[in-house]
Amino acid sequence: MLGWESYAGIVRSMTDSFDVINVILNLVNLAVAGITIFIVTYIDVTNRRRQIGVQRAIGIAPAALMLAYLLRAFFYALLGTAVAGLMFTHVVVPLEATYPFRFPFGDVYLFVDLRYMSRVVLTLMAVAAVAALIPIRNVLRMKILEAIWS
Repeated sequence: MLGWESYAGIVRSMTDSFDVINVILNLVNLAVAGITIFIVTYIDVTNRRRQIGVQRAIGIAPAALMLAYLLRAFFYALLGTAVAGLMFTHVVVPLEATYPFRFPFGDVYLFVDLRYMSRVVLTLMAVAAVAALIPIRNVLRMKILEAIWS
């Protein structure tokens, strides 16, 4: 017969396993979000290279152009997190409450931690900023005439 120490060790082992799975899923999610923002920004910058060159030629500061793309990336990230947050709290959590995860020691329910979600959103904002800066920085490094005529 197992004592309470053995059961506590089993629960701790399961909790550690769930923590590792959570970290892996977060890394994959951030990578997918960063790649998506990068691709969207890269395609937009590539299609607007001539327009960006003309804007620089008429005197618009490169920092203003960079800020515009950063704001767009932040908007995409905020919109994505808002939609995902609403779907999670209004679809996934109630569905999971109806059909909980069944384990030998009892049912397991999802827990929504706002501090943790806020940290994930801030990390996503940083990833979105880096992903948007890379393509726009490359175009802003080009000579104005090269950007216009390429």
